[in-house]
Amino acid sequence: MRYVTRADLVRSAGLLGAAYTFNDSAPADEQVLHGQFDTLKLRPGLILHAACVRDLRTMDTSNQLDPAVKIVLLVDGATDLSFGHHRFQLGPRSADPA
Repeated sequence: MRYVTRADLVRSAGLLGAAYTFNDSAPADEQVLHGQFDTLKLRPGLILHAACVRDLRTMDTSNQLDPAVKIVLLVDGATDLSFGHHRFQLGPRSADPA
């Protein structure tokens, strides 16, 4: 378990594409996530991004991703992401999913 800073996110996103940005301004050393967070190049063309984290703040980010097949597997929690104009809200849609 560790704290992940904005600079850590920018560095890890470099394996996935270019131009990772936050849509607000804050210091690069601001802690934004806590937990397990890894982005690894397993071999040319195969990158694994895995996160089991708790958000420490609300973030709105964007990145210009390299062309590739993207597979998102959400085990727990929720995320709101988009690829181009295609938006995906994964996880429970309310505090009480029942």
